[in-house]
Amino acid sequence: MKEVHVTEIILAQHTEDAALIYLQRRAAVHAPHFALLYLQRLDERLAAHLDGLCVAAQEGRPWLREEDGDLPGALFAETVVALTEQPSRLDALLSRTALLPDEFQDELIAALGWVDANCLKGTVQHLLASENPFRRRIGLVACTQHRVNPGSILHGAFNAEDPALRACAAHTAAKLGMVEMREHCRTLLSDADPRVSFQAAWGGVLLGERSDCLARLGAWAAQPGPQQTDALRLWLLAAAPTDAHNLLARLRKAPEHIRTLITGSGVVGDPHYLPWLLQQTENPALARLAGEAFTLITGLDLSEADLESEAPPGAASGPDDDPESDDLSDDPDENLPWPDAAKLQAWWQANAADFPAGQPFFMGQPRDTGIALTTLRGGYQRQRRLAALILALHSPDAVLFNIAAPARRQKQLLQWLS
Repeated sequence: MKEVHVTEIILAQHTEDAALIYLQRRAAVHAPHFALLYLQRLDERLAAHLDGLCVAAQEGRPWLREEDGDLPGALFAETVVALTEQPSRLDALLSRTALLPDEFQDELIAALGWVDANCLKGTVQHLLASENPFRRRIGLVACTQHRVNPGSILHGAFNAEDPALRACAAHTAAKLGMVEMREHCRTLLSDADPRVSFQAAWGGVLLGERSDCLARLGAWAAQPGPQQTDALRLWLLAAAPTDAHNLLARLRKAPEHIRTLITGSGVVGDPHYLPWLLQQTENPALARLAGEAFTLITGLDLSEADLESEAPPGAASGPDDDPESDDLSDDPDENLPWPDAAKLQAWWQANAADFPAGQPFFMGQPRDTGIALTTLRGGYQRQRRLAALILALHSPDAVLFNIAAPARRQKQLLQWLS
């Protein structure tokens, strides 16, 4: 009896730790201070706890407690175990997940990307053939996660009644480099559902459409909202330099768009913006974001170059422990270094000649596929995301590199790209 109790405690700990590390990994994928090596270390810890749960499933031990159902991250672990050891549970798991909010559905999607492709044999085909829109969408997402062409089923998804499925179709085609679907994306630009029209514009541009889709994506890029950052990032990389500069000039006239302007300056990459970015490093509210944009253009690691400073006294850093505080927001610049404005100014005076204005730079080099590949290998995740887009825009028929994939899979692909 005592041994059973101890086993239950161990399995409960595996579940809680797997859930926690999954949530850490989900944040790390988009973090400004995480490189592929750090992601690999998280993956190894996560895999160890998932292996413990899979062994329990092999032995027929009930490891998932009722109270784990509301634990953020537990659905990810449950789905991984179902896909690898308990496929009979998958149907009920999908039915339950379809009724949950998006953040829980994302856990299931992440599990599909985590497991090896051989764990999905037959399962994805069954999902793609389903009459249920949610299951078909999950099937397409699984193909996207593993960069596998879903075949002719994608044509039907573009014309589906369910808007989420139509949006997913455009997203899938773009990430898989299916340039033959470019016209399908352009057709969906006028879709009544904004999720669909946005994914159609984003997908069409990634697939090489530089007319209607690029124009529509530019409208999203100039419009505040949840899609603006993704739209701005891709549009600034794809648009003509004159158009990109004109958009940044319009943003500069509106003080409320200052953060968007800083981010956009780094993406455009023209050293013309570096003196202005240096000015922003003197403002504590903008200093770290401006430092990140400065790094995107110059490739200068502020920490390694000893150009980092302590946080200024009283600098805002997100919510505190005061229960009376009204500030419940996260610090958007958390984990970015504080630049030493004076030292950074001195560095620029010594190195400005290496960065002539008028051409796009990325991570210290003229923007091209070579520096993009180098950044994919050794850059931080936000830098790697831009590098993946640069490569995809250069070759619209190539798959978009998946910076959220398990690190072992990313490293294998990077070896192949070498």
